Amino acid sequence: MDKKKVLIVEDEEEIANILEDILNIYEADAVIAPQGSAALNALEKQSINFVISDITLPDTDGIELYQFIKSKYPTLSDRFLFMSGHSIDDQMEKFLSETGNSYIQKPFHINDLQEKIKKYLKHPF
Repeated sequence: MDKKKVLIVEDEEEIANILEDILNIYEADAVIAPQGSAALNALEKQSINFVISDITLPDTDGIELYQFIKSKYPTLSDRFLFMSGHSIDDQMEKFLSETGNSYIQKPFHINDLQEKIKKYLKHPF
């Protein structure tokens, strides 16, 4: 069975590296994109099993990125884990509820993050 590939869309290098280390524990490959445009470029070049995305990015936001990916790669629409260091407002709460995807607040507890990642990696994509 092939290793699962996870796209990490995160502009904070330290957080991206922590995510990559966790994925390595579960023998998954990480593809790191520091912004939305790099994420879209990565999706063009390789098959991705799920996406971990910050909601606030330098060139776009996680909602716009999600909507574009959903339209172009619909099978990924229920394979997102969103993160943010900002408070969640009503609009974001509604968005997360509509997508059915998970969310984790930064700073996060490593154990909480591992549990969410493990849940996604168990799915037979």
